[in-house]
Amino acid sequence: MLGKRFGRLLLIAIAAILWNGIGFISLAQKGTTSLKKEKSKLESKKKYLAREISNASKELSSTTTKQKKTLQYIDQLSTKIQFREELVETFREEVRSIEQEMEIQKRQKAELEKLEKELKEAYGRMVYFAYKNRNSDDQVLYILASENMNQAFARARFFNQLAGFRRVQLSQLNETRNYLNQVINKLDSNRVSKSAVLKAEEAEKQVLEIEKQDQTKLAQQLRGKEAELRKKIKKSELERQQLEKKIQDIVRKLIEEERKKAEAAAKKKAEEEARKAAAAAKSGGTAAPAPKPIAKTDMVTPATKLKSASFEGNKGNMSWPVERGAITGKYGVQPHPYLKGVTIKNDGVDITAPAGSSARAIFEGEVSGVFAVDGYGKVVILKHGEYYTVYSNLDQVSVAKGAQLSRNQKIGSIMSSENGKAVMNFQIRKGSNTQNPSSWLAY
Repeated sequence: MLGKRFGRLLLIAIAAILWNGIGFISLAQKGTTSLKKEKSKLESKKKYLAREISNASKELSSTTTKQKKTLQYIDQLSTKIQFREELVETFREEVRSIEQEMEIQKRQKAELEKLEKELKEAYGRMVYFAYKNRNSDDQVLYILASENMNQAFARARFFNQLAGFRRVQLSQLNETRNYLNQVINKLDSNRVSKSAVLKAEEAEKQVLEIEKQDQTKLAQQLRGKEAELRKKIKKSELERQQLEKKIQDIVRKLIEEERKKAEAAAKKKAEEEARKAAAAAKSGGTAAPAPKPIAKTDMVTPATKLKSASFEGNKGNMSWPVERGAITGKYGVQPHPYLKGVTIKNDGVDITAPAGSSARAIFEGEVSGVFAVDGYGKVVILKHGEYYTVYSNLDQVSVAKGAQLSRNQKIGSIMSSENGKAVMNFQIRKGSNTQNPSSWLAY
């Protein structure tokens, strides 16, 4: 009798170990999924940057000796250097991602080794218990000695569970061993990958250093044009400020319109509730409770929130605002590539595309503004709930204010720069706050 009680307790203990083991393996598998996605995205970004560096190299190699002594050539070289810097940073991100995955795998290895030990010990106890109670006649007599049919069925079920648990336990032990071997193999593979990425990063850094030295030499040869360039940068900054003011005015106006609409809707609802309550009281019915006053808010309506959540949910996977192109001007405040003490501010990113390219909506939305600003050509603002996208430096615009656009729908043609390329300034904003478009676009 004592043996059977011990067997039941053993079954409960083993069931807990098995459940924890299955749960751990499932959780471990899910934990590496997000890292795999991140690594895949970094691989795509590396390919994109390598392609753009190759394109920039071809353009620079076709430049004549005379053309090399121009600011335009230095700007082209700066673009290539920028791609190279971003590629080096992508290698660093990849190393960090690999190290993060290796840390997870080390913890998984330790947990799996612990689980394997527990399963072996539990399986040993189960085998020993089965050996001690191996006599089938004893099992039959134990079942026949039951006081009633229900007890007999319960005892028979116990012996079936015991046999079943042994099979499951052995299967779980084998699965744990297999998964442990997989983790060890992945850990070894990641050590090799990390070494290869570090070598590639070092090689790119050496090339980058050479390109920067070439850039410095060329800039020194063109010192006579420095005053002209500084004047040009100052003019560009004034134009950027004009664009920023125009965008802020439109966004503030739109937010205010949304607030007024929300207040009007709330007021109308309150008046309707009050009218129904008065009508119910007049007819002798039970008056409905008076609605609570709705506080004034700058939040958008629930329907708009749902739309903006969809926009936000696509972060990192947005289609580009051009069919083909590359980011040639970074977001934020950046030091000038070759003028010391000079910084350039960009509220979005500059995207260079082939001549004749069109701007297109990265997400469905409403045209909230169409206007022109010196230095930025024609500008279109799209509203996506609480988010806005801004497309600047357009030559022709094919949409009007209030139009509803679908994803990838054309907005207008992009103006060409001095080197014959189409260059567009593209921004993403949440309300009045600018966002880094590079973290939203897919690679």
